[in-house]
Amino acid sequence: MKHFSHPHELSSLSMVSNENKEISCCRGCNFYLHKLCFDFPQSIQSKSHPIHSLGLLYPPYCKGDCDACGESCNGFTYNCNICNYNIHANCSNLLESKPEDDCAHYFKKFMENKLSKLKLLSATNYVGSNSTSTRASKEKEELEKYEEEKELLRQQEMKNELSAMRSTEEL
Repeated sequence: MKHFSHPHELSSLSMVSNENKEISCCRGCNFYLHKLCFDFPQSIQSKSHPIHSLGLLYPPYCKGDCDACGESCNGFTYNCNICNYNIHANCSNLLESKPEDDCAHYFKKFMENKLSKLKLLSATNYVGSNSTSTRASKEKEELEKYEEEKELLRQQEMKNELSAMRSTEEL
């Protein structure tokens, strides 16, 4: 089978681990692609950027930071080349999906909040109503808050995984 991000034929494999994952691979050049990534549409109309459609970019064509989570775009990324808007494919999926549990709901709200803060920060920087040092201070404060939230989320995910492992061991 073929994928637009890779020039060679790909084979399908099933990996057996604590999660059954299906991947596509090119054995000739050690290229691997998760089924989720394989199935990303090449263009989308997103609620996070409704004015233009977004095209799917893949490494090495991804540049800049994700406008949802603020992390560097170094994997599959949806992009609006008119507005220079970028969003990780996974962040886009998260923002478009319905949460399945409390943790997913919290994470979706966190991402939506982060996106709105980044848009506001971007608009403030564009207008130039604040001095550079005030902007830098606010950006640093926002980044620190984001890192704290990210750490809390990581801790919650670890607790959930540990709880799931314990309940599996009890069976």
